[in-house]
Amino acid sequence: MKKTWLLDTKQKCTAFLKHIRKAKRIVVSTHNNPDPDSIASACGLNYLIQKCAGKSSVVIYGGLVGRAENQAMIRKLGLEILPSVMIDFSAFDMAVLADTRFASGFHPLPPGFSNFCEFDHHLEVKEGTEGAFTDIRTHYGATSTIVSEYLRQQRVKLPTTLATALFYGIKTDTANLSRMGGQWDLDSYMYMFERADKKLLMEIEKPLLPPSYFGDLRSCIDTAKLYGSAVILELGSVSQIEIVAEVADLFLRIPQVEWVLSSGYRGEEMAVSMRALREGSRAGALVKRMLDGRGLGGGHDLLAGGRIALNGNSGPEKAYGAQAEYIRKQFLSHLEMNDAEASPLLKVQTKNGS
Repeated sequence: MKKTWLLDTKQKCTAFLKHIRKAKRIVVSTHNNPDPDSIASACGLNYLIQKCAGKSSVVIYGGLVGRAENQAMIRKLGLEILPSVMIDFSAFDMAVLADTRFASGFHPLPPGFSNFCEFDHHLEVKEGTEGAFTDIRTHYGATSTIVSEYLRQQRVKLPTTLATALFYGIKTDTANLSRMGGQWDLDSYMYMFERADKKLLMEIEKPLLPPSYFGDLRSCIDTAKLYGSAVILELGSVSQIEIVAEVADLFLRIPQVEWVLSSGYRGEEMAVSMRALREGSRAGALVKRMLDGRGLGGGHDLLAGGRIALNGNSGPEKAYGAQAEYIRKQFLSHLEMNDAEASPLLKVQTKNGS
């Protein structure tokens, strides 16, 4: 098969490197609370900038790297990535955003930072100023696929650890290719798989978990409510914020469940995750609309998420309760289930004998 899509990548990569060479010092940033795709694509762009443009650059992330698998990815692969609070943005004259866009606000760059580039594949984003260079491919399953193509076009020799990171980024964001955008995702997936360290991959995917994780999981099971074909989990305070997204994935595996809405908070930050079973659900657009004016949200057709700051005078617990109630009502209204009664999930499952 002739890989015609690579012709566009070649032109884009040439333009990107030409633009990057104008900078003196570059900061490459993930989105806040980064997932494997954002981490891998940021590290891949950092390698490209240093090897092919000969420029000084560092990788940063905003928020927290909370999920055990993501922490293991950084630790096991020795990825050099710093929390954004450790750098002075005034020391950099250009930024490169990986797996996000400046207008989304879901990144650690200060609002006044004007010289930036953007690499992303997400559908929904707020309107705003575009970067001096952008490569936005909403038909791609992962930003790591875009970055993989750039590196391949430059024919650079990839470290095994970076190939492993890019493979894992593509694998997780496409759900092992079940959500891939097209042949381009499969092509980069196979290319990086051949060069990845399979033993390290296993260690990343099966990390050790603290006892508190299982306490949060038990709370999720106890508080889950079933509304027809939808499960809603309002977890309250959690020890690890990433559990909100993890249980959204987990509860979608229940038979007859087509939607999952999960929320919880840690400190003064509330996380929201949504999962849908059927194509055309536009979960990203729904979360963006529900959180408009309250926080930041978006995502893809079948999975989405967002964050809300709970920094009012009422305290995080009360603020979370009010936000969770509003989001629940908006969600049920969208599903035309305003009058649906909630049933405890475990009670329903036991009654049905499943």
